[in-house]
Amino acid sequence: MTGPAAIFENPQYATPVGLVRYAQLLDEQRPHKGKIRALGHTLAGIFGGGR
Repeated sequence: MTGPAAIFENPQYATPVGLVRYAQLLDEQRPHKGKIRALGHTLAGIFGGGR
């Protein structure tokens, strides 16, 4: 196999690629906020509403 995918066959990339994949799995399992709630948190951060 050649091309961009072949670079990931190199053992020196196993740890970084594994850590990225682990982060993706954790993100998929994390409960996501509703859009309105996320907007409220964003606006609170912008206007200093969490102090």
